[in-house]
Amino acid sequence: RFHENDFRRWREEKFKGYLAAKRKEEEAAKKRYGRPFIDYLDEAEREMFGQFWERYRWHLITLFLTGENRLIWLQEPKMAPYVEALLVWQQELEAGAHVALQWVGHYHRLKGMVDEIDLGIIAAYLKTLRSYNDLDRPLLGIYSGMRRSNGKQFERELASAFYPTYGYGYARSQAFRQATTIGSIFKLIPAYEALRQRYVARGGRARDLNPLTIVDDKHRTNDRGGWSVGYTQEGKSIPMFYRGGRLVRSEHANVGRVDLSRALEASSNPYFSLLAGDVLEDPEDLCHAARLFGFGAKTGIALPGEIRGNIPDDVAYNRSGLYALAIGQHTLVGTPLQTAVMLSALANGGKILTPKIVSDEESEVRWQIFLPDEMRTLMLNGMRQVVMGDKGTAREIRKLFPAELVSKIVGKTSTAEAVEKLSLDGTSGRLKSKHIWFGAIAFKDENFNEPELVVVVYLRLGEFGRLAAPLAVNMIQKWHEICK
Repeated sequence: RFHENDFRRWREEKFKGYLAAKRKEEEAAKKRYGRPFIDYLDEAEREMFGQFWERYRWHLITLFLTGENRLIWLQEPKMAPYVEALLVWQQELEAGAHVALQWVGHYHRLKGMVDEIDLGIIAAYLKTLRSYNDLDRPLLGIYSGMRRSNGKQFERELASAFYPTYGYGYARSQAFRQATTIGSIFKLIPAYEALRQRYVARGGRARDLNPLTIVDDKHRTNDRGGWSVGYTQEGKSIPMFYRGGRLVRSEHANVGRVDLSRALEASSNPYFSLLAGDVLEDPEDLCHAARLFGFGAKTGIALPGEIRGNIPDDVAYNRSGLYALAIGQHTLVGTPLQTAVMLSALANGGKILTPKIVSDEESEVRWQIFLPDEMRTLMLNGMRQVVMGDKGTAREIRKLFPAELVSKIVGKTSTAEAVEKLSLDGTSGRLKSKHIWFGAIAFKDENFNEPELVVVVYLRLGEFGRLAAPLAVNMIQKWHEICK
């Protein structure tokens, strides 16, 4: 809104003079090349918005929380577009919209707190809630052993004193205390949501639930050496840059015609990105489905230091981010324990369980998701093809283990890419790395009637997801030996 209103008026009225002054400064400094004018535009807009936000932010936030526009500063004519936009957004939130956004729960919590405060002092109350960067008041005393900024100590130094000087280190449990990129095992989430929407739209009729069919065949196009990720059923090429975003190619060429089951079997990247972009009713439906399965929240295990991970909040307008999220990338991070909870829900018919440490404790069902047998069977059949199919990404385990054991296991491989710092050495930069996963569900029969065990193998700095599958089957085999 600021760009469309205040800044647009300033640009029309004053930018020419502003730019001329900047060019004179460049000449005086004897610069050989002038800065592009767009850089000056961006710089001016940032500075102007900072001044605008500093003056009005507390009143705008109060409006956003309460829906009350009686504050005197908001009566200025130029504030009308901002008031209108925030009131619309506030009314949508009150009606239950935008539930997939990560901050919505915090919004309602803060709103519940300010509802009990007189309108005239809400802004004063909000000013007491300061971010780390706002902790800029000097301390009255001097604290030895604490950080300093230019020889002085401020509130931020006191706040940071509660954080270990060299961070929390690398000794945390990778199972639940360290979030990581999830990768292809997350493809089960867009698969579930697409099936759910199709099932509901068809009135619960189970026939032909497959939501999409494409030909996954990455190839060069004749258009200046670009790439295509495949074809539609009608034979139309699907370009890599598709509808405002960048699709990710599958790792292998000539995957061929894929429906939902075959896409899970071959781990087709464009298939699940297209599910999220073209099939789901709303991009945020994918985030909502992820939360239903327990991502983005602590599992509730009775161990300290669990991390909740993160679900992106920009997929409504970031098309490339949406495509990446659908295959378990983008800013999505989670834990192996959260992934195990997701797989257990598919196995048990939709119950989201709280992990327990002592087996004698009664299992706690946190909530139940919508998962009719027809949807569950279709997804598990796709996961079975990961192991039993001709192009299954974990088909090699059939050569390593008895057929009787393998026939009762379904799973999903995952190769997650991340750019991260892998060393404590301050001079080392960030590197692109891969982490590999295999999530397995073992049943007592081949008809998915009696789920027995969920195993998630997570190997940092690996290469291919299929390398983790034998470890998962070994765990299942060992479990059977223990239970005898």
